[in-house]
Amino acid sequence: MQELTAVPVEAPQSSRDLSANVACAAAKAKRDEVYRQAPVMNTIARFVRLKTEERAWRLGAKGEAKVGKELDRLPDGWHTIHAVPIGKEGSDINAIHQAAKYSATWQPY
Repeated sequence: MQELTAVPVEAPQSSRDLSANVACAAAKAKRDEVYRQAPVMNTIARFVRLKTEERAWRLGAKGEAKVGKELDRLPDGWHTIHAVPIGKEGSDINAIHQAAKYSATWQPY
């Protein structure tokens, strides 16, 4: 039978510190990028409530900020890392939570 063991989680030397990431930062940056492409059109679209790419990013950032704020209120012992980048296309995981300083991993022997 395979056994589960708890091992300390260590970041590779080449990785960057993700603990400083801010909830919704990537979505806000994308919203700003999309807005700058057509600022007049996006402003008018907001007033007449048209569904645009800028609107989607703006509302997504607002939702991520709200969830991030709630996650940051978790009691001591919980840690949240926001906006964890994945892949090469600018995608990210909105939040990762950790409740202990050890992570269980499965290793076949």
